[in-house]
Amino acid sequence: MVILACKARSAIRLGVVSLALGLCACQDPGELSRNGALELARAGISRCEAARRNPGDNQAFPHDGETYRWLHPDYDTAEKLRTQLTAVFTQAAATRQMEEWRLLEREGRLARLEAGEIAFEDWERARLKFIDESETTALARVDAPSANDEVTVYEVRFRKEGGVWKLDATLEEMLQAGFDR
Repeated sequence: MVILACKARSAIRLGVVSLALGLCACQDPGELSRNGALELARAGISRCEAARRNPGDNQAFPHDGETYRWLHPDYDTAEKLRTQLTAVFTQAAATRQMEEWRLLEREGRLARLEAGEIAFEDWERARLKFIDESETTALARVDAPSANDEVTVYEVRFRKEGGVWKLDATLEEMLQAGFDR
């Protein structure tokens, strides 16, 4: 049985992002359930998307010929970002995620390279299918439809780290692997 402890249930649902993302961890005395895996995938993807949303200072600015945007205040220092990410990602995946975002620290705040449009998945209708499972790792396919019924496919790797199930792939790795299938 998987017990999912979340201070707040955040989700990107039909264009609404909840930024009340308290610490979220999948505590597991045994197997990773389908519902627990889906909730963990949703939490990780939601955190990545929420970091991009900055309701206050969302101005883009140029740096070395590229466009950057400030991260949301809950994620705007390396320490805050790492804390938010490692609540649901393994240490290794959190490090890779931060590297992929090509972070820029300026004025004591973090900005990331401009990314494409944010997908607003309807996680109530998302489906997960396990592809491979062991006692410490799992691989699953998640089909997450949007409000207009376009489906985003994620291939999600899970790993037990410190007795807790966590995501073991970055958002970009999940999307690319899903696209390649």
